[in-house]
Amino acid sequence: MVTTYDSFGTIWIDLENPSKEELLGIQDKYGIHPVVVSELTQPSLRAKVDLYAHYAYMIFRFPTVNINSEVHETAEIEVDFIVGKDFIITTHYTSIEPLYRMGRFLETGAMLNKEHKIEHAGFLFYALMRRLYQSSEDDLYHLRNHVKRVEEAIFRGEERKMVEVISRLNRMLINFWWSTRSHAELLASFEIVAKNFWGDSFTYYTHSLSGEYLKIDKLIDGNKEVLSSLRDTNDSLLSTKTNETMKALTIITAALLPASIVINIFGMNTVDNPIVGEPNDFIMITGLTILLSILTMAYFKIKRWI
Repeated sequence: MVTTYDSFGTIWIDLENPSKEELLGIQDKYGIHPVVVSELTQPSLRAKVDLYAHYAYMIFRFPTVNINSEVHETAEIEVDFIVGKDFIITTHYTSIEPLYRMGRFLETGAMLNKEHKIEHAGFLFYALMRRLYQSSEDDLYHLRNHVKRVEEAIFRGEERKMVEVISRLNRMLINFWWSTRSHAELLASFEIVAKNFWGDSFTYYTHSLSGEYLKIDKLIDGNKEVLSSLRDTNDSLLSTKTNETMKALTIITAALLPASIVINIFGMNTVDNPIVGEPNDFIMITGLTILLSILTMAYFKIKRWI
């Protein structure tokens, strides 16, 4: 599907899962190299920047969170940019909400007036990238809220449940890092293109985009550090609980050991077994076992083992 937006001569062509015929039409109209067109037919394996005479071809990957999923799965979306002096072509293979909202923004005329004129494609690229970064930032804040809930659950005593949750959140943050790790190099390459196309005055906007990326990077690192600390705390509390349980079971076993020995002795099938056969033998043996258990527990208490 091809959607075209025109802002005072600056053209944005948005291609969603384009057909071969649609790509050939773009190739003929804007002089796009056949190699680039062939790459637009399907998602690429890696992010990159290729510089041509009158445009730059860039592949960016962005992480996204499916908040409608019970496990809040992460996915990776690809956006291919072909940026010229007065045109920009975006290609993606699924619907992307930030691009859709930008298109509706342009269609309703919110930016199509002289006060907010898009002077060239650089400003449009800047606006699109900011929306994509804002979407990633929103997702990271959403994850941070989950991390906060994990912290509350840990101190409510739900350490065992949080083991899987922490692992899942950590995986999501790793996916965020993998998706955005190449953006610094991509934006640095774009800065060279921007100077050639629009002069040094546009440097402010390229630096601003780098700042948006750094914000994402710091949010990822911050969430990972907090999650790592929570993992250590959770493991420590879980280990303490396990140790306390093992200690209690060990004490119970040790306390019952003397009583078990006495019971086994009196249970021996011998001729001269004392007490057995005497009046009130059951009460005497039971009382003896209880007394030994009490003495054992008292000894543990004196030794401060319990």
